[in-house]
Amino acid sequence: MCESRAAGAALQWLALVMALLTSGILDGGTAAAVEMSDADCDDLDVSLKPAADFRSIDCESGVERGGMERAGVSSAYIEGQDALSFIVVFHDRAGSHTYLRQTDPRGLFSGTLDLDIEGSWATSSFVSNRFTVRTFFGNLESQPEKVPCFAFVRFIGRVPQTPGYRHMVGGLYCELVPSDEPVTRTRIDQMTAKIKGDML
Repeated sequence: MCESRAAGAALQWLALVMALLTSGILDGGTAAAVEMSDADCDDLDVSLKPAADFRSIDCESGVERGGMERAGVSSAYIEGQDALSFIVVFHDRAGSHTYLRQTDPRGLFSGTLDLDIEGSWATSSFVSNRFTVRTFFGNLESQPEKVPCFAFVRFIGRVPQTPGYRHMVGGLYCELVPSDEPVTRTRIDQMTAKIKGDML
């Protein structure tokens, strides 16, 4: 049984997603390590609901095909926008001989983000709708002032005789209005409640 690090294939193309987000182009993309393609959002195991709460929702999915350790790890990506915020949700599902190692939101994303402001992560995490959440501040290229954001993650389905899990659902949320205050707990609870899936 092999370990698939943290968010698996989704993290391998997170830098590209973040570049698109921070440039204001929110169309997703294709990573070198995993072939992602447009997906019908209704066919994914995780969704954002109610869809009417979002101005747009775009989805992609793919399967990691390279290397024994990563073979069969599938990933899905959902990006939802409204007038004043965006949310990016990743769902990784380990292959039959792999597992996903648990980590907190900062550990999952801080090493790969160009979005986060150094030193702006909250000192501790908390739980919202069974997701582990950590707030931070981000810089958007389209916005000269810092904006409040949070990262979230939940690991589901412990793989027997390993320290890992079958599923990871995690992602990022940022508001597009500059502020020196972090995203409120009320707003965090509202947004994590919109992430739906049978395994959740």
